Amino acid sequence: MEISTPTASELARTKAQEGVCAILRAGTLLMSSGAEVYRVEETMTRLGHAIPGVDSCIAYVTVTGIICSIEYQGQTVTRIARMKDSKRNLSIVNAINDLSRKSELHHYSAAEINEHLNQIDNLPNYSDFTTALWGAIGAAGFVIFFGGTLIEMVFVFGIGLITRYLSVLLDRLAINPFIVNASLSLIIAILSVIAHLIYPPCNVNTMIISSIMLLVPGLMITNALRDSVMGEPLSALVLLTESVLVACAIALGAIAGLFIMGY
Repeated sequence: MEISTPTASELARTKAQEGVCAILRAGTLLMSSGAEVYRVEETMTRLGHAIPGVDSCIAYVTVTGIICSIEYQGQTVTRIARMKDSKRNLSIVNAINDLSRKSELHHYSAAEINEHLNQIDNLPNYSDFTTALWGAIGAAGFVIFFGGTLIEMVFVFGIGLITRYLSVLLDRLAINPFIVNASLSLIIAILSVIAHLIYPPCNVNTMIISSIMLLVPGLMITNALRDSVMGEPLSALVLLTESVLVACAIALGAIAGLFIMGY
């Protein structure tokens, strides 16, 4: 039985496929970890051009999808990825950015890039308790900003701890983010009114506003502004629209909570 030997064009196409899959994976990790659109495109392009033998690498990134095309010794391969989940891990963003710059110096192959991405993908995120604790500290800090008292700060710390821990758990269930934010803001309003009933001098508005700051899509708004400045108006518009909808969900949840408590 005669064994066929791959031709040069077939080998080149295989290399192109390996390269585009590695670069697309890097872009997907960046987007799901909270990177801006322009940063994802730049990093993917750096990684692609650093692979030995690659003639060109083109990346087109939006908030909901990524397209990557690589030309390797005359063979062009294009792949697309759909973006859905987001885990917000800025350690991964920093690690892949660092990888792209090292790749320009060392010219990593697609296989080597994948090995590095395997390590990066396993970078530990903060524990649930740590996330909840620092969220609560952040919420308590806003009490000072809004002119609250020490007692209000203590109550907000507790409300923030509960809210942030619940948000981490709900994120794992892949529930619609608008429902999650509306539900959490409803809980915040109810707990704030309960705190007021326990200690009447506490200001309900201060406690609600300070606790709700945990739900404000700050990273999303920041990325939208940065993308608009960097010439990505479509992605900026999508992110800003989503931010407005999230804000509406938060407001509706708080109103519902106050209505339930008859406040």
